[in-house]
Amino acid sequence: MHYDRNYKEVKEWGSAAMAERPSKKVKKHESCSIIEHFKLHLTEISEENKPPLPLGFDYKQAIIDYLQRMGMYSILIMIISFI
Repeated sequence: MHYDRNYKEVKEWGSAAMAERPSKKVKKHESCSIIEHFKLHLTEISEENKPPLPLGFDYKQAIIDYLQRMGMYSILIMIISFI
């Protein structure tokens, strides 16, 4: 999931989110708005093995945003298949 700088709005998701990576010259915590592997927070693995998230960002929001995008994608595929 690729969010805006404030992690409030999803800009891209899926492979499109991974296509544009932040510059290596900029420190990761300053510009990175890509959240990866957030679904691992649903598992029972230890906290130290779960992927880090930005301070104050709740993994539940990433999952909600992901499921919303999946729902929109599924509806689009159904519409296209009827055309």
